[in-house]
Amino acid sequence: MIKRKIIDDTLIYADEAGEVVSVQETEEGNRIILTVKGQLRTDVVHDIQDELIALTTVGANIVVDLAGVTYLSSTAQHMFLNTQRKMDDMGKGTLVLRKLPAAIYQEFEMTGASELLMIE
Repeated sequence: MIKRKIIDDTLIYADEAGEVVSVQETEEGNRIILTVKGQLRTDVVHDIQDELIALTTVGANIVVDLAGVTYLSSTAQHMFLNTQRKMDDMGKGTLVLRKLPAAIYQEFEMTGASELLMIE
């Protein structure tokens, strides 16, 4: 079972073995930066997607820094695609993924997601 806790400006998701993933939220000008570290496993993606959806409803410009991600499930990839689709439908806000580790970027290329998402 995944437990969620908040420490300062960081959401931490942990299971019995320890921390699974952390998401720190900061502001940089008119953008919200989400710095993700750890494993974006299927069992935590739905909670993180809820956070992204909340940000999209206000038209936020979101940057997701994935430099610290060691694993990204296909469900997490779909989360980003769904978030982008919602933003496109609303006609406001942006989603940028940055600093993807090489192996994760290759997965985005193989599935075609790199053509649909803004990646820095």
